[in-house]
Amino acid sequence: MELVFIWICFGVVTALAAQSRGRSFGGWLVIGMLTGIFGLIAVLVMGREEPVQAAADQRPAYVPRTNPAPDTSPDPAPRNNATQAPNAPLQLRGDGSYGITVSQTEHFQIDLGMIADSPGTEGMRKPATALLVPDDQNREVDGKVRVRINKRMVGYLGDDSARRLRTALIMQGIKATSVEAFALISWDRQQGFQVRLDIGLPLAFEPA
Repeated sequence: MELVFIWICFGVVTALAAQSRGRSFGGWLVIGMLTGIFGLIAVLVMGREEPVQAAADQRPAYVPRTNPAPDTSPDPAPRNNATQAPNAPLQLRGDGSYGITVSQTEHFQIDLGMIADSPGTEGMRKPATALLVPDDQNREVDGKVRVRINKRMVGYLGDDSARRLRTALIMQGIKATSVEAFALISWDRQQGFQVRLDIGLPLAFEPA
């Protein structure tokens, strides 16, 4: 009877020691009763086991995402064309007539066919955006304005239209190296591919 009491005491002491180290009381109660002094020694040499919850508590606290405060600063003043960045595109204001015909398109029929994605059919109409680039570096085309669509050369502005464009850029203090205009690619049997530009008079510019 005394031996049973001793083993029970070993079990309780072992279980209490195990519990103080974060381990199971019931499991070590049984182990202590079965192994006696050896179970108690095993618990005493073991390190303390951190509870899972304690480890979880060490994670950074969740901070809910909040929407940024609304921007109450005043809107910037509209930019003037005279201060437009040199490479920023400007759009020529049109009147819907597409009355400006691009010259020398007969030299760029293959490029126009690729842009139109068509070998040419009677009555074909394809809208596009043309880039008008004054060419001052090549003396052979001094004063000319190149017309490009989809990065392909398709012709030149006529002399009168080119002169009007250059004069308008200078008079309005615009430093842009190119401007955009709405274009219409067409085809007929006599002339092949043709390009017409929607440019209203007097010339006026707006951001593209």
